[in-house]
Amino acid sequence: RSSAASDVYKRQDQDTLRARLKVLDKIQGRVSAEQVDTLVALAGAEPSCSSMDERHVEHELSLARGVTRHAAAKALNIARTLTTRFPTFLTALRAGQITVVHAAILVERTDVVTDPDALARIERLALPKAKRLPPGKFATEVAALVARFDHDATTRAARAREQRRVWTRTLDDGLGYV
Repeated sequence: RSSAASDVYKRQDQDTLRARLKVLDKIQGRVSAEQVDTLVALAGAEPSCSSMDERHVEHELSLARGVTRHAAAKALNIARTLTTRFPTFLTALRAGQITVVHAAILVERTDVVTDPDALARIERLALPKAKRLPPGKFATEVAALVARFDHDATTRAARAREQRRVWTRTLDDGLGYV
C-alpha cells in the first residue's frame, strides 16, 4: 500500500477502522456466497455419476481460478454441500454473519455423517456457535456435535484406531523405508 493511503488510515480513529473492517467482512461473506452460487451454477448441485466428468470440471475450475485441481475440488465440494445440506449456513455466509472458513469447517467435519436428521441437528446447533466463535474453537464444537448426534462416529473412530498401523522395511543399502 502506498504511504499516502497509509496516512489516510492513520488519521482515522480506531472506531472508524473497526467499523470499516466489519463492513468489509460482510462484503467478503457476500462475495464468498456468490462464489458458491457460481461454482454450483457451473458444475451442478450434485456430483456427476462419471468420475471423468468430475475431473474435467475440477480441471476447468482449477484453470479458471489459478489453483490446483485439489483446491478446486475442495471448493466445489464446499459449495455443493452448503447448497444442498446446509442452506442456513449459506444464508449466514451471504449475510456476512460467518466466514467461509466456518462453512468449510462444517462441511469437512460432517463429511462422514449420512443421517439427515443428525445433519439437521448439527446445522441448527452449530450456526449460533459459528456466529460467535473463532474457527479453531468452532471446529472443536462441530466435532463434539458430530460425536453427539452421529451414532456411527464413535464406531468409526474406534475402528480407525484399531486399524492404524505403521510399517517399516530395511532397504538393501541399509536405509529404512517407513
